[in-house]
This record gives sequence, structure tokens and C-alpha cells, in this order.
Amino acid sequence: MQLTQNQQAAAEKDSRSMLVIDDVGKIYPNGTVAVQHADLHVGEGEFLCFVGPSGCGKSTIFNMIAGLTEPTSGHLSVLGTSPKEARKQNEIAFVFQEHTLLPWAKLIDNVTMPLTLHGVSRKERITEGERVLELVGLKDYMKVLPRELSGGMKMRVSIARALISRPKLLLMDEPFGALDEITRQRCRMNC
Repeated sequence: MQLTQNQQAAAEKDSRSMLVIDDVGKIYPNGTVAVQHADLHVGEGEFLCFVGPSGCGKSTIFNMIAGLTEPTSGHLSVLGTSPKEARKQNEIAFVFQEHTLLPWAKLIDNVTMPLTLHGVSRKERITEGERVLELVGLKDYMKVLPRELSGGMKMRVSIARALISRPKLLLMDEPFGALDEITRQRCRMNC
């Protein structure tokens, strides 16, 4: 299969960009138009915030970037590949609006879950878990269960879990909403 000159240029641009969104749309089966004609190119080292009212499609775009849902139109790539493939390779991490912690697992096990799923040794998982829990100010809570934490502390655990795999692209959907101002500032500086 031979690519046209335009297709070759687009593929080359995709491979150099962290994120490429070209004319992406999402219409849900019930007919709800969540996103239409979204265009965005994000390079390495760029920091970007989506701002808009509730229901305008911010979370839908994050879900498409993370490969959790497919666009109904347009083209989306992460690090020159599909979002699903980038997620499989641990290139993307996502901090959801809710903490999504396993209630029966200690903090260290919640945080190190991505490494466990990729077969990393227990010793290395613990070392990395301590590192990221230190970043979010929760190293002293490694052996507690989520029910013993405040809402803000649970979100910090979710942030630590996202950071543990050292992703190239970090998606955060309102991660600091449950944090007090002092902790919010500290997380912004360390994360």
C-alpha cells in the first residue's frame, strides 16, 4: 500500500507529536453529540488544560485519548500510535474524577497495581511505590486501607498510581477538586 504525499506528511507529523486530534467527533448511541470537529496537536513537554462547563465534552475527549472509547469520526493518535496501543505500552496514565481505588487493598498495593499487572518484581514495585507516595505526601500511609483516608488523600493516591509507570502522557480529569488549597499547590509543584 502506497501513501499519498498528504498521508505521508500526516503520518510524519503524528509520529513527532505527543497527541494528535484531527476533526474528532463523538456521538453516543442515544444520539447525544458529545464532541464535534475537535482539533488539537500537542508536542512533547507541553502542558494543556481543557476548560469548559459541565457536560461540554472534556471527559469524553479524555476517554478517547486514553483509548477507553472510540471517536465516531476523525483521527486520534497518541505518540504516533492508537490510544489503546499507547495505553498497553504504559505511555498514558489517567487520573479520573473519582479515585477508583480498590477498597480491600492497602495503599502501596493500590499505587503499585500498574507495575504488578506488568510483572515487575515486588522489591522494585515497593521502591517505586515509596517514591510516588513521597511525591504526594503519603509515604507514611503505605499500609492503610482507602477507607481510612479523606477524599483528598484518596485522590492523591490515584495521582501517585498514575505517576508510578512514568507515563509520557498524563491525563488528569479534575484531579485536585477534592484537595485543600495547600495540598493542591504542593501536588502541582511535585507532580
